[in-house]
Amino acid sequence: MVASKSFHASTASQNTLSASIANEQGTAHAEGGISHWSETSKQLLGRLLGATDLYATVNIKGRLFTVTKGDMVVMDRMNDLSLGDVIKLTSITELGSLEHTLKGSPLISAQLADIEATVVEHPESSQMTIFKKKRRKGYQRTLFHKQRVTCLRISKFDPLKL
Repeated sequence: MVASKSFHASTASQNTLSASIANEQGTAHAEGGISHWSETSKQLLGRLLGATDLYATVNIKGRLFTVTKGDMVVMDRMNDLSLGDVIKLTSITELGSLEHTLKGSPLISAQLADIEATVVEHPESSQMTIFKKKRRKGYQRTLFHKQRVTCLRISKFDPLKL
């Protein structure tokens, strides 16, 4: 069973912010249009549309990850998700290619890109050894720790859906 959840780590007021291209105040409409942007902004967006190797920088639980389609994201454990869950990443801070970049201030409208991730597994990280010692007191301790993590696979990466 595949459950679909919308996940964003930002407040509700930040979700309505638009992308800034060349200091424009234009926003993307619900139907995905960019009618209020200047001609310069539309030309710059057209150049970005022509690129083949696009990436996005997304905010997941307060950390930034640069992703493309098929990437694996390893992050701190997300207990509220189970295996196979699909989450929609809406906190997008940057879209770009090697030549051009579209940066949000602070976020890009979620209507410009459609990025989804699937929970692949909840493993433990490799074992870390922590050695504690106090000088001249005879106190020595060796501790071992395994961090619990969640692995996400970027299953859908459709930037600049206009």
